[in-house]
Amino acid sequence: MALCNRQQATGNKQQAAAFLLVACLLSLVASAAALADTGEPRISASLDRTEITIGDRIKLSLEVDVPGSSRVETPDLQGKLGGLELKAIEKKEPNIFAITLTGYSVGKYIIPPVSITVHLPDGSVSSLSTLQLFVEIKSILKEGETMQDIRDIKGVLRLAGFWVSPSVLVGLLLLLSLIAWFFLRKKKKFLPMEASPPRPPHLLALQELDRIDGSGLSKTNVKEYYFLISNVLRHYLEGRFSYRAPEQTTEEFLEATSEDSVLNESQKKLLKHFLEQCDLVKFANWTPPPVEVLRLSRTAREFIYETK
Repeated sequence: MALCNRQQATGNKQQAAAFLLVACLLSLVASAAALADTGEPRISASLDRTEITIGDRIKLSLEVDVPGSSRVETPDLQGKLGGLELKAIEKKEPNIFAITLTGYSVGKYIIPPVSITVHLPDGSVSSLSTLQLFVEIKSILKEGETMQDIRDIKGVLRLAGFWVSPSVLVGLLLLLSLIAWFFLRKKKKFLPMEASPPRPPHLLALQELDRIDGSGLSKTNVKEYYFLISNVLRHYLEGRFSYRAPEQTTEEFLEATSEDSVLNESQKKLLKHFLEQCDLVKFANWTPPPVEVLRLSRTAREFIYETK
């Protein structure tokens, strides 16, 4: 009976100890949660390495834990890195900064506390500071090696059995330049001249009309005048619309153009009247009144301007 009582008492003690341990764990978790819910801004700093050689880069990371709508200012680190040189500051996330540092002198360095200003959602401003960090810069020389003076550059190396003085070299270059200039100039003379682009058909036609009107044929030889004016317009139609007007009779031309849509009906009607009037003078010996003679060139010009 006494043995049973002792075993029961031992079991009760173990159970009580287990309950006490669970209560302590729950209390720690509750305390941590309460601390996390306070919303107090915090800052942490870390280095990707603490030992570098001269000229190597080292990364300093700053992480600020603040409420979501807070604004964190970029820290001003110029001259505040304990003798290290600032290379770059990059904002990875709204509250994380990646800072690149380097150094060019052997020794142990202390990075002083870095201060960052935080504007909190309630309008207040808080200043956060990191802890000190330590960096050691080592020499690139291995243990036991000594620094040697920089040696001067070597002189000009002359190839055995071959040497050209500067004056001879300059003379050769000038001679080669003259030979090249001579051949290029000679070649340029035989290059074909670039053909100038052909003048537009309407400009050629208007120029020819000016020449005919200035010849005085409208007063001295009306038939020749009508023939030349008609010929100008036919060649204009060929150059402008690829019609075979110079080779066709008036009937053939009007029939060929009656079904296409290159010219509108008004233009076709004007062209028909013009060509038929010219045929009457050229082939039927009709003598037009002076007013019609003066109107002929003007009609041709109006058609050209309208269709150019």
